[in-house]
Amino acid sequence: MGLQILVGADAAPAAAVTEATQGKAPAMGESLRTVWESAGARLFSLDCALGTCGNEQTQAGETAPLCAQGVLRLKPAAVSLFCRNAQNTDGERLGGTLALLKTAGIPYFGAGADLDEAEKPYYFAKNNLRIGVYALSEHSGCAATERSAGTNPLDLVELGDRIRELRGSCDRLIVFYNGGSEAYPYPSPDAQKVCRKAAECGASLVLSRQGDLLGCYEKWDNATIVYGLGAFLGAENAEHEGVLVQYEIGDYGTEHVSFLPVETGENGTELATGKRAEQILEAFETRSRRIRVQGFVEARFRAYAAANRERILHVLSGNGSGRRAVDALTGKSDQTYSREDIQALLGALESESARELLAEGLRHDAI
Repeated sequence: MGLQILVGADAAPAAAVTEATQGKAPAMGESLRTVWESAGARLFSLDCALGTCGNEQTQAGETAPLCAQGVLRLKPAAVSLFCRNAQNTDGERLGGTLALLKTAGIPYFGAGADLDEAEKPYYFAKNNLRIGVYALSEHSGCAATERSAGTNPLDLVELGDRIRELRGSCDRLIVFYNGGSEAYPYPSPDAQKVCRKAAECGASLVLSRQGDLLGCYEKWDNATIVYGLGAFLGAENAEHEGVLVQYEIGDYGTEHVSFLPVETGENGTELATGKRAEQILEAFETRSRRIRVQGFVEARFRAYAAANRERILHVLSGNGSGRRAVDALTGKSDQTYSREDIQALLGALESESARELLAEGLRHDAI
């Protein structure tokens, strides 16, 4: 007996609260709900810490349990956690979200109370198949350590061996990678290498999270890699598009991956139909064909980095050209960095994708 797994992008807390309080999710249209609930297993990423979700008029401590119940109503086999779960505007830490998920009986992976928990995969069994799910994130100021909560940090040295080890413990392995530029619909050269490495070492499906932007996909070494699933259950009144990944494992071990277009508007997320569905999939396929052309990924990223050179320099300066000009006129030799300046600079130095963009953006001027 085969298995169909549906994978969505991020599920936002506002949708979860509506789900819990009304017993249904207006954020999910009926046709999408029918397809979603018919799947043998469902996976998605949790968009932020549960303590910050829902109605702004309600205290976070009151809405957090509702968020957990709302996520439970979406019937996930497990949820993927990433950096936004560890950093939130209300100052609550990841520990609160982990506790709520445990209380609600929702399995999670990709983050934990310490590094040992964060790097653990999650396995579930369905129709005589053992499926492994595993998530890792770039270093963005919220990586778990031996003594602190956070996300499972990318380790390029250990990546290959780790994927092979996990693959040996299950029939199929799905890898979630939180990396890449969020406003960019293609993989960067380095992000593509990470995802391809996971595919080469045994992952059947690799899903790279790049914000709410729908990107592209490629087949690599008998695996499917998706660079950006776009939107799933997003914030209210948002207008986004995305795809659900439909991963089917046949009775005799055959595999098939297809994509269901979805769009999110004022009335929530629904399956796209007709011409709109054609437009979403055609644009998705067009970008996917482009990355198969040798040299395209490198050239396109080079152009993207060059276009963002001023923004990169602004982050590095910690202040921007205006203050630098004043400093020059007044003879001031030291620049005063605010906490926000330092956080932005630290993020640019720690994050693999930010460093890659930074280096590529500056390379033109350095040559």
